[in-house]
Amino acid sequence: MTGRTFTGFIAVFSTTLLLILNLMVTVGGVASLVIEFLLEHRPSQTGWLLVIVSAFTVASGLIGLCSSTRRGCFTLQLVLLAFSLVGLIAAALSIFFKAQQVLNDMSPKIARNTAIKVLRLDAAVLFITFYVQVRQLVTKKNRHCNSFCDASFG
Repeated sequence: MTGRTFTGFIAVFSTTLLLILNLMVTVGGVASLVIEFLLEHRPSQTGWLLVIVSAFTVASGLIGLCSSTRRGCFTLQLVLLAFSLVGLIAAALSIFFKAQQVLNDMSPKIARNTAIKVLRLDAAVLFITFYVQVRQLVTKKNRHCNSFCDASFG
């Protein structure tokens, strides 16, 4: 009877976990994009910065979906992940602490009280996506540094 070794089980578990985390990152980035376009149909400069952060997040998640089951794409995904992490935390903190100023820069077409609530929701989505990406980074580092990548394909 041939079965997987303990290392093989860890490899399969880490691959599945990375797939789930990358899917969550992609969904978080898309959700943030939708929220930003709900606030402004034609984004201002601040709006475009939020759109770019969300685009990097979506790209990181999509590349991560490919790289979690393959050995390639690891460096590209880490670069996108780094840009996304910095942008996510900067955007979330600026929205959370300076919501009025961000709202003044954006000039949304909806009521001000509703816009503040939607911005806070966007900040929450950005914080959650940031946390998921940090977990993804730790799991990806452990997987690639401990050669679990080879064990899951063999």
